[in-house]
Amino acid sequence: MGRQLDEFRTIYNTRRPYKALEMRTSQSSYEAAVKATPKEAKDTEHYRLRHDSVDQFGKLSLRGAGKMHHLGVGIEHHFKKVFVVVDHYKVSVVEKKTGEVSPISR
Repeated sequence: MGRQLDEFRTIYNTRRPYKALEMRTSQSSYEAAVKATPKEAKDTEHYRLRHDSVDQFGKLSLRGAGKMHHLGVGIEHHFKKVFVVVDHYKVSVVEKKTGEVSPISR
């Protein structure tokens, strides 16, 4: 029975002309149609900058790739005001007062 269905599908899609398709076959119409493709990225580099504060436990919360991440900066930095620079590969935390940088690899 599977062989018969395969044969029917082949005939139906490749040999049988279809009136609504101006007597073309389904397969030829499908192959001629432009296919949707994903949009290309405008820029290959992506980064973002945030103003934030380190929490009481020395951590920052950061959303990336649809998930929430809690990054440990260190308890010695608790309550400090920071800039957070995020790119594809790493997160850098810069203390606003001193300019001290703490890179955090992803």
